[in-house]
Amino acid sequence: MVADINIKWTIWPIGLWAKGEKYKVIGRLTLEDFLRAIDASLPFFMTLGWSVERVQKVLNAARDEIKDEKILLYQHVFVTPGNLRVCSQISHS
Repeated sequence: MVADINIKWTIWPIGLWAKGEKYKVIGRLTLEDFLRAIDASLPFFMTLGWSVERVQKVLNAARDEIKDEKILLYQHVFVTPGNLRVCSQISHS
């Protein structure tokens, strides 16, 4: 089995401010993911002993900043496209 794997670093916009249709779609989807992640972080903050009111205040501020189109946020990501080939003959020397 042989695999040709390449690693490509890129950046994705977070939000609706991006230029170009491709980056607008990526930015919208990434924004949705980040907003879901903020909501999912509530139990983590509760384990720190924070009150529900304090956690909600911090999470609301984070949501507002992420949605603010004056702040250009990016996420660094890497993709690993690969090609997996299965060798039909194995040489035993």
